[in-house]
Amino acid sequence: MKLTFWKRKKSKTEKNSKSPTKGIRVLMVDDEELFLRLTKRNLEAEGFVVQTENRAGGALRAARLFKPNIILLDVMMPDGDGGAVAARIGNDPEVGHTPILFLTAAIKGSEVGGAGAAEIGGRFYIAKPVEAESLIEYIEAHAVCSA
Repeated sequence: MKLTFWKRKKSKTEKNSKSPTKGIRVLMVDDEELFLRLTKRNLEAEGFVVQTENRAGGALRAARLFKPNIILLDVMMPDGDGGAVAARIGNDPEVGHTPILFLTAAIKGSEVGGAGAAEIGGRFYIAKPVEAESLIEYIEAHAVCSA
């Protein structure tokens, strides 16, 4: 089932335990408003704290203000290239340490293997549409959280 229609069923163990996702701060930068809204709603339902930005030009400012543990960044946006945005964020002393996962429709899940993700040039790319469970796994695996 794809993210936009997803409602994950929790096991009895998950229902009774503290969620490992609770409090992970996720900044999503994507020009697709519907994708942002639906993904934000689904991630928040799992305990993530989510901020969205729909312009490439606003990504660095949003990251500085929000201080995310991870950034989900669209590769292709009308007002900027995701790679250039990632470079600006990476060079910033405040947020340069923040991991970035690229979300893109430019690659297909079938092109990067069954998981729908690939590492290219030291960056992780996740193919859209993304399975909710896979997205949560990548966020949990790559988010930098202070102890």
